Amino acid sequence: MLEGNIYNLVNAALDYILNRINWRGEIGARKRKEIPEIPEEAIREIIVNAFAHADYETVPEIEIGIHPGKIEIYNPGSFPDDLTPLDFISRNLPSYKRNKLILDILFRSKDVEKSGTGFQRVNDFCKKQNVTWNYRKEAYGFFFEFIRTNVQINVQINAELTEAEQVIFNLIQNNEGISKAEMAIRIGKSEKTVQRLISSLMKKQVIEREGSNKSGSWRIKKQ
Repeated sequence: MLEGNIYNLVNAALDYILNRINWRGEIGARKRKEIPEIPEEAIREIIVNAFAHADYETVPEIEIGIHPGKIEIYNPGSFPDDLTPLDFISRNLPSYKRNKLILDILFRSKDVEKSGTGFQRVNDFCKKQNVTWNYRKEAYGFFFEFIRTNVQINVQINAELTEAEQVIFNLIQNNEGISKAEMAIRIGKSEKTVQRLISSLMKKQVIEREGSNKSGSWRIKKQ
């Protein structure tokens, strides 16, 4: 448990995560570059978002969970009932300013940029590094989850997947109710491209569809 001002806690939370995830080395023209398994910019964006939009009428606790398959950050501020992060990515919506003074200070210190663009930047950072993410709403807060890319698939498949198919497979594995539209936003491609990749995965007997296109879900086929 750590207590303090927002600036110190943002940095402490970021360091806590970066010191406990995997890094890989990339040899450049002059020196070796260390790259974290999850983009540092995306992690910081979600941490700052948690402090900016927390409900301070009670004593808020921003929670960090580091698991073998994911990193999750809990924001103790309720998310609008009829919206998801994907709406802010695809529709350029302004954010709900629960804590206007805190947001103003974080904007002036350049810790946040234009209102409502945080999830867009997170999605862009993650796409560049082929990192997938999930979200889930709770009664009094909101979880944002980064899926760890170093974790091996826990089912055997009967065909080798392409890189693009692997990304779609990972999205379905972590959220069997995900829609084609959501997948298209996540990977920055058209729904037509997503459908082609899904058709290929189904042909390889890796996934299958249960129920209708509108209300059904995906299922990973264990071989």
